This record gives sequence, C-alpha cells and structure tokens, in this order.
Amino acid sequence: MPTVLDASAAVRLVFPDEPTPDGLIDIIAEGENVVPAIWLYEVANAVAIGRRVGRFDDDTAARIVAQFAALPSQVQPFAPSHVLDEVLPLALETGLTTYDAAYLALAVRRGLPLLTLDARLRDAARARGIEVLPV
Repeated sequence: MPTVLDASAAVRLVFPDEPTPDGLIDIIAEGENVVPAIWLYEVANAVAIGRRVGRFDDDTAARIVAQFAALPSQVQPFAPSHVLDEVLPLALETGLTTYDAAYLALAVRRGLPLLTLDARLRDAARARGIEVLPV
C-alpha cells in the first residue's frame, strides 16, 4: 500500500548515533513512498546540517542525498491552491509548520497512511483519522 513518507523517518536512517526503529529500513526501502515535492529538500537540509556539525564529510553527504533521490517515490507537486486551501489551514489549525502540514495534507487528500517519527505530526494525523504506521 502506498504510504506518505515524512522526512523525519527517512533521515533517521543516516544518523548512526540515533536509534532507528525496528522495521523502518524495510518499510522505506520496500514501500510505495508518496512524498510532497518538498521532501528531498527537507532530507537534503537535514544532511547539510549533519555535515555542518561534522557528522558527515562532503562526499558522504552528497552520496546520502543521491541515495534518497533514487528511492522509488511518487513525488506529489503542490499547486498554489493546495498550499492555500489545504496546507496553510492545517498548519494554522494544528500548530504544525507548513512543511509538516504538507505531509498531512497529502495523506488526507490521498487517504494514505503516514510514516513519521515526528510526535506532533503523528498526533495531528491521528486526530484526523489518518493511519500512522507503527515503527
């Protein structure tokens, strides 16, 4: 089944000093990932921050982002109307960032489960009847 994949779950795989929930690698590698267009930017930003604080060298950072870019994912663009009609209202209502609200809006619009490690996003999804995959 397709699953909306939040960047928080994806980037956990590349930080060896942070615990990775059991099964997360399999879910991401074998799943039908659906992501908003902002997803790769968010992943790249987390890797860039990791690089700046010395967790990776430049080559490793570039390799990690390339691996994420190669994951089989359906990238869902957001038209300005989606941002105005779906994402912004969810962000204002829930207190989520607009980035996180983009994942929630996608899950709501497509009726798909969400894979996230972000507690606030997980709670907002459950409050809207969206299945949150256990990891």
